[in-house]
Amino acid sequence: MCSATGSSTTTSTTSSSSATPTIYVIQPKPGVPFDTLTSFTNRLETENDPSTITVTEDPGDQFLAYWYLPLLPDQVQTYLQDPAVSAHLGTI
Repeated sequence: MCSATGSSTTTSTTSSSSATPTIYVIQPKPGVPFDTLTSFTNRLETENDPSTITVTEDPGDQFLAYWYLPLLPDQVQTYLQDPAVSAHLGTI
């Protein structure tokens, strides 16, 4: 009696979205109403860890200088489409 034994190897690859965020300084688009800037701040706080976001603003004067936070490349592209954001994002 002949018996054939075979073996099989299964390889599994797991992809991870563990890209390292880069610190960005986001400047507001000039002339944008303060309410629009506040809405964008709220969006950032909802979509990111609020403890990692710095906002330099003076709500009394309705002035916002910049947002400072770590972002992933896909977030940068998304945020560039927001009406509150200047066309340039700077990295630290």
